[in-house]
Amino acid sequence: MRAVFITGTDTGVGKTTVAVLLARALREWGGVSVLKPFASGNTADARQLGQAAGVRKFSDITVHFCHRPVAPAAVLGCGVKAGRFVNKKIDEAKNRLDERLKSGDRVVVEGLGGVLAPLGGTLTVADLMKSFAVPVWLVARPGLGTLNHSLLSLEVLRHRGVTVKRLVVSGVGKTFVEQSNLSILRKLCAVPVTALPRLTSLKKEIQSQRLLARAFSQDVERLS
Repeated sequence: MRAVFITGTDTGVGKTTVAVLLARALREWGGVSVLKPFASGNTADARQLGQAAGVRKFSDITVHFCHRPVAPAAVLGCGVKAGRFVNKKIDEAKNRLDERLKSGDRVVVEGLGGVLAPLGGTLTVADLMKSFAVPVWLVARPGLGTLNHSLLSLEVLRHRGVTVKRLVVSGVGKTFVEQSNLSILRKLCAVPVTALPRLTSLKKEIQSQRLLARAFSQDVERLS
């Protein structure tokens, strides 16, 4: 396992936070590369991810950027031409992934939105993950709604033949709702669950980075 695809149950659940912290941890071990093939709204997430890996050029991280803060399909459309365009972009991103893996780097890939976020034509983020064929971590929020969103996302990915290795619940507090959700997810998900605390201090950030590094190491062992 030299690459991992970070996806989410929805937008704003903490994908970038998890991807950045993991990239920082892997960079301490040696070479690390990052990709966020599709991005929209602004470049902040991709640039933050690049900074974690020491990559400055936005174009080295992202193959298609949509200036509007919407799913790419809202701009590209859902027709045949849009599908062909997105397929070309997926192939370009896949080639970049292969090149970086051949160089010996570990690669952290971040998705866009949720697992079925439309990219263009009939293609979704799930198709991107299927094409990349690397292990996936699903990031979820800890609060109300996460049980349904997490289980639905896992079901969709399994149905499509995408290998999910871990659920990461980002920003877990001490409320009954958050703790009970975490307990239920650990019983029902059939994959390891990593809980990250709310990043209220540098200490919490370092703790989270170590948790993700440990999770990556464990998943490598499970695949060996």
